Amino acid sequence: MIGERLRQLRLARGLTQDALIEMIGEIITKQALSKYENEKMKPSATILREIASALGVKTAQIFSEPEYRFKFVAFRKGSTVRKREQERIQYYVRESLLNRIKLQELAPVTQDYYIPVHKLKVSTLDEIEDATNKLRNDWHIGLDPIRNVREVLEDHNIFTIDFETQKKADGGSVIAYDEDNNVKAVAVGSRRNISGERQRFNFSHELGHLVLNIPDSVDEEKAANRFAGAFLTPKKTLIDKIGNKRIEINIEELKLLKEKFGTSIQSLLYRLKDLGIISQSYYTQWCKYINMHGWKRHEPNELPAEESHWVKQQALRAISEGLLTVAEAESLVGENLDIEETSSPVREFMKLSLEQRRKILEKQAEKSKEHYENDDDWREFQGGDFVDY
Repeated sequence: MIGERLRQLRLARGLTQDALIEMIGEIITKQALSKYENEKMKPSATILREIASALGVKTAQIFSEPEYRFKFVAFRKGSTVRKREQERIQYYVRESLLNRIKLQELAPVTQDYYIPVHKLKVSTLDEIEDATNKLRNDWHIGLDPIRNVREVLEDHNIFTIDFETQKKADGGSVIAYDEDNNVKAVAVGSRRNISGERQRFNFSHELGHLVLNIPDSVDEEKAANRFAGAFLTPKKTLIDKIGNKRIEINIEELKLLKEKFGTSIQSLLYRLKDLGIISQSYYTQWCKYINMHGWKRHEPNELPAEESHWVKQQALRAISEGLLTVAEAESLVGENLDIEETSSPVREFMKLSLEQRRKILEKQAEKSKEHYENDDDWREFQGGDFVDY
C-alpha cells in the first residue's frame, strides 16, 4: 500500500525516480526506491520523512489511501501519448481533485448544486441540442454567450484543472465516489499553455463526457464535440447572429463571431456545418484555407486562457478563518500565496481567560458610553438626554 501510494504521489508531481532521489540528496539508490514502490522493501521512518518532504506532503499521507474511488470518464489522447504519461496526468488530476475536496469540506458552499452525471439521456447526435439547452436552463445561464466557462463550471461545483504535458493530450474528466457510491465531486481537465478558445472547448467537451448518457451506437467523441459546440454556441443565438443559410461567409465576420462566442474559427465552421447553415463542400473549402494559412495550430486573434480563482479564494478563506496555516494552504493550492501568517484579532481575544475578556469588554463599554454621552447627533436621535440603564 505504501509503495503504490508513493508511486502515485511521485507521478502526480511529474517526477522520475532519478529526480526524486536527487531531491532527497541521493540518500537512497534508484534500486531501493524501485523496491519501495513495488512493495519489496519498506523505507525507514527517516527516509520516509525525507521523501514526504520532497513530495510536499505529510508522512501520514503516504500511509493513507484516498477515501474516494475515482473513475476517469474520458481521456482524449493522440497516438503520441504513452501509457506512463497518461497515468501521470491521471494521478495529477486525481491529487488535484482530492485537494479541492479538502478545501470544499473546510469551507463548504452554501448552495448545494446538483451535478447531473450521465443524466442527460440522448439517442442521437441531434438530440444533444435540446439536452444542452436543458442544462443551460437548469443552471439559469440562458442562451447568451458564456463570458467565462471556468467560472460557470466552478459556480456549479464542477472543478477545473490544468495539467502539464508535452504530449498531445488535450483533456480528461474524472468523478470521485464516496464509500456509498455517491458522487462526491467531479472535475474536468485541460492541457495548460494553450489558447483560450481551445481551453474553453476542452472544458466544454469534457463536461459533455460527464453529463451525457449515450447509447453504444453513438460515437462518444462526436457526442462530446457536439455538446461542446452547442454549449458554447447555442443554435438559436448563432442563427440570430448569422442566419439560417449562408452561401458564403468572410473571415472578418468569423473573427467577430469568435470574439463574441469565445470559440475558435475552426469550431465555428464545424458548428455551422453541423447545423446545416453552410454546406459540407463549403466547409471543406474553409478547411483547406485554414491549412494553407497554418491556422490549424494557431489562429488569428487567439484568446487568453481563462484562470481559476476558486482554489486560491477558498484557501485564503480557510486561512482567514483559522482552518489552515499558510503552509498547509500552499500545499493544497500548489503555489506560493505570498501572504504573511497573521492571527485574527477575534481569535486572539478568544484565547484570553474569561476574566481578561470581561475586563476588556467593560473598558470598551465605558469608552462607548463616554462617546455617546457627548455625541449631539446621538442625543437628538434618542430624543433627549442619554439614559444610563
